[in-house]
Amino acid sequence: MTSLHTNESCEVCFWKDGQFQEKEVKQLDSLLRDFRRNEATDMDKALYMQMALLQERLGGNVKFDIISGYRSPATNEMLRSKSGGVAKKSFHMTGQAIDLRVQGYDLAKVHRAALELKLGGVGYYPRSGFIHLDTARVRNWRGS
Repeated sequence: MTSLHTNESCEVCFWKDGQFQEKEVKQLDSLLRDFRRNEATDMDKALYMQMALLQERLGGNVKFDIISGYRSPATNEMLRSKSGGVAKKSFHMTGQAIDLRVQGYDLAKVHRAALELKLGGVGYYPRSGFIHLDTARVRNWRGS
């Protein structure tokens, strides 16, 4: 996967022999850091599993482009002041959400695949060109 804001990439196997590989998980946490403040958090491992299942549903070796992972409260508030589409209690601030797209895949197809998982929240933002995944309750919505 690649962070579009930092152009950093990472390909790791975070799950092996039935357990998380902590070194690799930390690499992902770093990639998904709040790049504006250079702050990372322990992302929800269920989110990584959700992404792996989405990757599998789409046919295996797909490449994620990451728009947003962790956001510090300060960054979230700054983004909220500039856009009406940023939640005050965003799951990005707790490491439970990610905004992404998949290289070479139609966004609508990625959205359908994410919905089929029936895991957490799925937001569809066709004009902005990404989907949102989170590990909260199952729900879905359409943004701009």
